[in-house]
Amino acid sequence: MIGILVISWGFRPTDMRRAMVRFDQAFIPAWLYAEEGNNFRAKAAVFYLEFRWQRLKNQLENTYQEEEIAYDLQRIGQWLGDAYVAIDDDALDRAFIELEHVKYEMMALRNSLAWNITSMRFTCSRKT
Repeated sequence: MIGILVISWGFRPTDMRRAMVRFDQAFIPAWLYAEEGNNFRAKAAVFYLEFRWQRLKNQLENTYQEEEIAYDLQRIGQWLGDAYVAIDDDALDRAFIELEHVKYEMMALRNSLAWNITSMRFTCSRKT
């Protein structure tokens, strides 16, 4: 009985939402500074963005089947890597374009995961 209760409380969809919100909170300043052309602040924002990306990526990989989202995560990681290089090279126009790709990919990932998060919330609420 205790094992079933622990398993049912093991995953909470709000944790995934919280991780996505924290990624967004790190992404928006980097995106905004790249758009404004503020290279100093963009370089500073990149470090926190990378930290939040790694946390979100690990949480997604541990929550979903790897083959479901592996390609999406790889693409997002590549776009972010290209943006980091562009920011480091002081090419903020290119960095902004790369970050726009990240924004689009994250929207697509959220849309593909929306059903899974909703069904998990329903499953978790039924078990309690």
